Amino acid sequence: MEKSYKNILMARAEIDVCAAINKTLDSDINPHDLYKFKGNIPVILAVARNLTFYLLHNSFGLSYSDISRRAGMTKESVMRCVRKVQYLSEFDSVYQNLMKEVCDE
Repeated sequence: MEKSYKNILMARAEIDVCAAINKTLDSDINPHDLYKFKGNIPVILAVARNLTFYLLHNSFGLSYSDISRRAGMTKESVMRCVRKVQYLSEFDSVYQNLMKEVCDE
């Protein structure tokens, strides 16, 4: 894989989100597992993936196309993940705590 700025940024975001989830939810999520599973994935892994996409798009300005290529998903699926974080972070205390943790790093 090419060592471009985008790839380095994506890898760093994946590491940061997994570290925040491991700290907050006392789990053991590995950045290499984020895109390993397809279909019905474990909840903690889905939360990690959603937060990673949110961070990459809204904080770092990466396009949905770039994120979808990295994740091996469609752009529409990535958009749905980002919308889910935006919605749930308003109401869900777990998402609120994770957003604070991720944004403070």
